[in-house]
Parts: sequence; C-alpha cells; structure tokens
Amino acid sequence: MILPFLIAWLATKMYCHQGHVMVYLREENRILKAKLKGKSIPLTDVERRRLAVLAVVLKKSADSNRLKSIASFSIRKGMVASA
Repeated sequence: MILPFLIAWLATKMYCHQGHVMVYLREENRILKAKLKGKSIPLTDVERRRLAVLAVVLKKSADSNRLKSIASFSIRKGMVASA
C-alpha cells in the first residue's frame, strides 16, 4: 500500500526537478542571447544537424505547440535533409 505512494512521490519530485532545470536553462539561454546583442552564433553543419535531430525527436515526444517552431525552423533550413 505504501509502495504506490512512494512511487508517485518520487515521480512528482523528479518532475519538479526537471521543471527547475528547464527554467534554469531558459534563463541561461536568455542571458547568453542578451550578451550576443543580436549577433548570430556561428554553428557548424554538424552542430546544426545535431540540434535539428533533437528538435524532431522533441516534436514527436512532446506537445508540438511549443516545439513545432524549433523543428519547423530546422526543417525549413534543410538541416535534417542533410543529416
């Protein structure tokens, strides 16, 4: 009887931690983008492909509302086609 409670509690803690990590990463990205002052980050073709593949995986596994723009941007740029 206590095992389901412990599993639910642990899952909640892990989900909460994941949320904190996402908030931290978003803020870190915002700060780094602000430091660039409108300049683009030079990426190699390999780096673009890696990001595009991850974006497509995220699009398949999560709500596509937020992630649709990432994957569609990568696909429009032809990054996945050259992978």
